[in-house]
Amino acid sequence: MKRILIALVFAATGSSSFATDVGVSVSVSQPGLYGRVDIGSVPVPPAVIYRQPVIIAPAEQVVVERQPIYLHVPPGHAKNWGKHCAKYNACGQPVYFVEEGWYQQQYLPAQRQRDDDDRHDKHGKGHGKGHGKGHD
Repeated sequence: MKRILIALVFAATGSSSFATDVGVSVSVSQPGLYGRVDIGSVPVPPAVIYRQPVIIAPAEQVVVERQPIYLHVPPGHAKNWGKHCAKYNACGQPVYFVEEGWYQQQYLPAQRQRDDDDRHDKHGKGHGKGHGKGHD
């Protein structure tokens, strides 16, 4: 639940107060939630809706080439990306939209496994009594 609140805070505040290309990725692994997909921990490459990334930017802006990101969005958002890109802080950013089947079958299980591994690492390695200074 804490991660969902953090994601909502990031979405509500936008990126105006954050540096560009910081590489922050919030992991929210629940069905029905949409947003950026961190594909680094998934064993199968993402299945995407369009072959080329989609970029929405005003014509008068100078576009700096940026690395594409992967997003999980509702179908209507992908079809009308210009209307919805601001909600994801992704206007002017090349975007691949991941397919729902890949997200459900590959990404969510891999994220759950990663979350379980992270919890195990934090709670199971050498942080008990007797491991500090002076306890030889």
